[in-house]
Amino acid sequence: MSGSTLAENRPGFSSFKTGSDPIHYQHRWHRDALIQLTLDPTITALRRISDPVSGLPSEISGALIAFHGSAPVLVGLADQAIEVKPSVVSGLPFVALTRQEIRTDPRVTTARTIWSTRAIQVAPGDRIRILQRLTNQPAGLPILTLQEEVRSSAEDPINCILALVCDGLLSIDASRHLTPETIVSRCEMPSRDHTGAGP
Repeated sequence: MSGSTLAENRPGFSSFKTGSDPIHYQHRWHRDALIQLTLDPTITALRRISDPVSGLPSEISGALIAFHGSAPVLVGLADQAIEVKPSVVSGLPFVALTRQEIRTDPRVTTARTIWSTRAIQVAPGDRIRILQRLTNQPAGLPILTLQEEVRSSAEDPINCILALVCDGLLSIDASRHLTPETIVSRCEMPSRDHTGAGP
């Protein structure tokens, strides 16, 4: 995930958290990690790493910057189990996510299911009604209840709600199975001010 020509030839991942520069990844499971990080409401932005990072453990096959609010964290993607004590790499707090952790169900299946709806076009009226309903319900509503606000879109109402999650307008727990009781809440507007790439 460097800024080299080799990295630029790898697949790129873009979401409402990545800004204008896609994050290039080496393995298919890296994409799953990027999807899960995008759907994690505690993370406000994701950024690619523009230059190679020294000091990473040998198990790490990819890395990126994740922001918690305005605080950047270096996230390493490990192909195998790894023990990481609290540490700093390239001046940033460092954490590692493993392939096994990312590919565990129901987390991986639920995140993929949500992300598969990202291209669905939600009618403006439906989007406004959903957001207004949740403005009055700060704790969120069950997805089955919220689907009542989808009246104009041609797509399945549940998929319309999930598409708004992919847009960063709604938040959902993507680590569990989707059920009628799954709670959907409104997000603050996505942060756009984490500019530039990491170290």
